[in-house]
Amino acid sequence: MVAWETQLEERSVPAWRDKYVKYAMLKRKLDQVTNSKKKDKEETMSLMAKALSEEDVEKSHMEEPLVENVEQLVEELMGEVHSELRRVAAWYQDAATALESRVRQATSRLDTNAGAVGLQPGGTTEELQKLHLESARLTEYVLLNVEALRKIVKKMDKTCGTKEQKGFVEKHLKQSALASPGNHDTIALAFNGERARRCRQAIEACLSTERIQELRSKAMSEGPGTGLSIKSFRRKRALACAILAAISVPCSAGALPGEPRA
Repeated sequence: MVAWETQLEERSVPAWRDKYVKYAMLKRKLDQVTNSKKKDKEETMSLMAKALSEEDVEKSHMEEPLVENVEQLVEELMGEVHSELRRVAAWYQDAATALESRVRQATSRLDTNAGAVGLQPGGTTEELQKLHLESARLTEYVLLNVEALRKIVKKMDKTCGTKEQKGFVEKHLKQSALASPGNHDTIALAFNGERARRCRQAIEACLSTERIQELRSKAMSEGPGTGLSIKSFRRKRALACAILAAISVPCSAGALPGEPRA
């Protein structure tokens, strides 16, 4: 199985590389917590054995420094996790807002008389293609960063015996700009990059079926950032079906911010 750190690097958009969660940094800090816990435990057990043999000291008293040290290290690691969440969520919010504005401008320039048949001549087609691809990449951006943060906290719970993951997801991830509006039972629905997904829906609502399929195929073959670039053919096909099903919801289900709802 490919390590998540490698997956994150391979699936990220090169131009956005520094915008993603610094997973390697968080992993190093987690390793420091784990190693410190192991070292402290060994030292504490050694001191405990010596103390008990000399003065019959209570075991519970010898464990207190260890607990306090681990709690401090966990608190420091979670501080870094929250800092990364704020950073990537702020970037996504700004990127999604800019994308929504550009999509509104691009779709407003379409030939309204052409309906779903075609586009005005000029650079509109190329512009929509870029916006469509960026929408797909922003959707994937949300999924990758949420999973990176969740995995780090999950690993910490497993190695340190903490119980932070549930609270982190419910009180922080789901309250961040990365989360989709509403209450959702699954991670996939709660963090489906809805703002970026609506941008893609708005673009596709203006195009013919043939052109939509062309843009979707283009997005799948454009490399990192769309969730399809490094998968085996079988996994690509399964993931492609899931993505196409997710984005085939009629655009009237959610208008872009600033647009009237149907």
